[in-house]
Amino acid sequence: FIYFGFVLLLFSCGTQQDNGTQAVQTPERSVVQKHTNPIPISKIAQKKVEDWKQYEELNDFIQKFDAISPNEALSNARGLNVLIESLNDSIQPDFVKSNAFNARVNLLYNETLRLYDMSTISSIKADEVNNQVEKILAAYSSMNSKISSIVQQQLLDREVKDSKFDKVLFPKDTT
Repeated sequence: FIYFGFVLLLFSCGTQQDNGTQAVQTPERSVVQKHTNPIPISKIAQKKVEDWKQYEELNDFIQKFDAISPNEALSNARGLNVLIESLNDSIQPDFVKSNAFNARVNLLYNETLRLYDMSTISSIKADEVNNQVEKILAAYSSMNSKISSIVQQQLLDREVKDSKFDKVLFPKDTT
């Protein structure tokens, strides 16, 4: 009986073959998601903001969010929120001091606050985090578009002011 049990044990162990190719499943929140690239500011506007340290720090940091996993996005949420807050509180260049620009910065700040709040929710789903990252990148793109349009408007105003066309249409009062 002992010999028979030993042979049975050997055959039962030998029927299962493991080739070591088991699929390793990664958690859904650890999968890196490629997001929409934010709209950059124009080259002319880039020259105007090159001395604005807080904007440059934000621009460098937000590039991490182009391809990021939900777990990484949640762990970087506080840092992003702090950078937006310092951008809002910083001494901004004169050309961006407008209500329209401030509204875009506030929207971006609120979206980063929402992502930061998500980091405290344990049952948050990966697609919800990815959607929030998309909203943040869209708000950042909107802010960049506003910076570019403000600079472009200033250039157009200067061209119109300096053009001969302006002098013909609006001659200075010579009296």
